[in-house]
Amino acid sequence: MKYSRIFILLLILISSFFILQVIKDKETIDDIAKLTTKSILSLTSKASSVSATISVQVDDGAPRIFIDSPLNKTYNFNNSIELNFTIVEDNLGTTYYNIDDGANTTVTANTTFSVNETIMSHKLTLFANDTLGNLNSSSVRFVVNISGPWNVTFTEFTGGTTNFSALNKTQQANIANAIVENPSHAKIAFNEVVNISRDINLDSFSNISFNRVEINSSFISEFNKSALIYLYNITFANPRPLRDSSVCPSSICTEINFSGNTFVFNVTSFTVYSSEETPAEAAPSPGAPGGGAGGGRGVSALTDFSISANLIKVALLQGETKIEFIEIENIGTSALNLEIDLEGIKDFLIFPGGVGKYILRLQPGEKQTLQLIFSAAKDYKPGVYPGRIIIRSPIVQKIITTIVEVESSKKIFDVDIRIQEKKVVKGTNLVAEIIIFNLGQSIGRVDTQVEFGIKDLDGNIIQTEEIRLAVETQASFTESILVPKYLEDGRYVFYAIVTFDNETGAASEIFEVISRPAGFLALSTLYIYIIPGFILIIIILIILFELKHHYKKKLGLIPRKVSFITKIKEKFNKRKL
Repeated sequence: MKYSRIFILLLILISSFFILQVIKDKETIDDIAKLTTKSILSLTSKASSVSATISVQVDDGAPRIFIDSPLNKTYNFNNSIELNFTIVEDNLGTTYYNIDDGANTTVTANTTFSVNETIMSHKLTLFANDTLGNLNSSSVRFVVNISGPWNVTFTEFTGGTTNFSALNKTQQANIANAIVENPSHAKIAFNEVVNISRDINLDSFSNISFNRVEINSSFISEFNKSALIYLYNITFANPRPLRDSSVCPSSICTEINFSGNTFVFNVTSFTVYSSEETPAEAAPSPGAPGGGAGGGRGVSALTDFSISANLIKVALLQGETKIEFIEIENIGTSALNLEIDLEGIKDFLIFPGGVGKYILRLQPGEKQTLQLIFSAAKDYKPGVYPGRIIIRSPIVQKIITTIVEVESSKKIFDVDIRIQEKKVVKGTNLVAEIIIFNLGQSIGRVDTQVEFGIKDLDGNIIQTEEIRLAVETQASFTESILVPKYLEDGRYVFYAIVTFDNETGAASEIFEVISRPAGFLALSTLYIYIIPGFILIIIILIILFELKHHYKKKLGLIPRKVSFITKIKEKFNKRKL
């Protein structure tokens, strides 16, 4: 019985060790999760009686300046030119600008300015400093030619579309019988005079596709006029016009003609127009009262859409612009209003028309291709910048992971990454081969600085390391980097940046962090449940066995055992007698 108790005590201690170890690990993970990857300050001191106030101000250099407007192009006006900018700085001081190196003007937000109309070429310089005195500036050159026509972008429309660019300003202010057409789908013939007195992007704020015509009059009110709409290739037997997916009232839409699969109707103003089959009137049932409204179909409409990609990776040199495309299709049975937003990449990506958020409406079965314009400022810091393109309907949300790699415009070395396993269990090592190669310059064998690590999709650095590597034409090395246990499951970025002579090359790869391999129990589950549970079962069995033995002995069912020493004493007493 004594040895059984010792054995039970040992089992309890072992089980407690496993449980306490897991609790300790959990507390460590919770503490780590509270840390930020941007700055960690550790202060240690000893004193008997000290009262002190510590102020710490972290500064990562001069402010970063991005000029969104004016652009490097020709403007047709010299007044109210927009100055739109973004400054990245936690300790921002003063912001000011000048035109053609003239007097400085202080600004606190986006504004407008004017220039001398007799001078064509101009330079705007924007300055910003921080509270520690670090100063930075960024410049943009532009041309003003007030005699030139307004810029009208209409590349998506051909056929009989009016050539707006061939008109001068006087003609653009009085355009009669203007036409906008997509020969495959539809045509808009305006009944009223169109007056253009500013730059307009028809591609961004209008759309002509199958059985659909749209003009966003909130942005291009110049085209919010009465017009004839010609819908081509309509297969309905008796079509009727729709306005914003509902039956268009006769006060707005007037049907003109339907012949040769072309449906023509007049509208008084603009939004989204389409058509549908005119439903046949059902004959009333015998004895049924007339005039009542019918019930619903009882079938809920399916609301969903598909996207052509869930990952976009763009490599940009400083000052470079690239265009990518995504295709969005309404695969449901009802019309969709989609909102497309950017997260973490607004410095690089704009939609046509220069907007940072895009609204899209798709009819059932309709598919549209969206143009994405990626651009890096000439002075943008090279590196790897993760982000997201978020596409939302009122019910469904889909995300396109987006990685922008910014490299120096005159980089000498480039870098490539090869990850062994694209799915990595948290708490284990990610293994990657990093390859550095010379882009053809004869500089001999030199030392390069290589930074590599892991970032999340918000751009936070999870792990980072640096090494120096001698390279002549090409060099490679393999590195293992720990994927912390506290990371949540999902996508992360492994990046590598090579720098030589202030010129930078960058590369990245997406990988996925998982909790455990498929088909295996997590180690924490083994610690918390299986081992202590197994020990508990053994303890219970031992206790039951000892209780059974105790009661049998108490009832006399088990003969009393004589100890070895008692036997010797009994023999000795017999001999003595």
